[in-house]
Amino acid sequence: MDSAFPVMLSCACCVFFCLRPSHYTDSCIKNDNNQQTVKVPGRNNGIIPAEKIRNYLLSSNHPIGKFKAKFFHGLVYSQENWEALAMEIKYILEKGQVTKVENTDYGKKYIVEGQMKSQTGSARNVVTVWFVKNGGKAPRLVTVYPRR
Repeated sequence: MDSAFPVMLSCACCVFFCLRPSHYTDSCIKNDNNQQTVKVPGRNNGIIPAEKIRNYLLSSNHPIGKFKAKFFHGLVYSQENWEALAMEIKYILEKGQVTKVENTDYGKKYIVEGQMKSQTGSARNVVTVWFVKNGGKAPRLVTVYPRR
């Protein structure tokens, strides 16, 4: 998923549309078509807690996670190969499309969409949610769910 999402919202560095070519930051870059895109700042240092994957996204017993676990088990991910799922999620963070940025009192929430490859080679569209605390440098995974 190397295509990028043209900014339809304010970027991380501007109040309105970022139209100044000299005003790009780590989260405000250009794609191959010279269009402005938004990427999650610190995306190369994303935090994906093992517990979030094993005890939530892949847990058939978690009250909310069990529905997500059914989806991920269908892609042949399990608690035994949770690292492979974490690598796919990290890839989406780094290469996926930011479709929404939401400012909160505590930081910024980023919605990043992309394709997740299964262990058998098929791909499904997913939505990942990341949070960067005010003053923080690394996004932390909040959740992942299938895109409808």
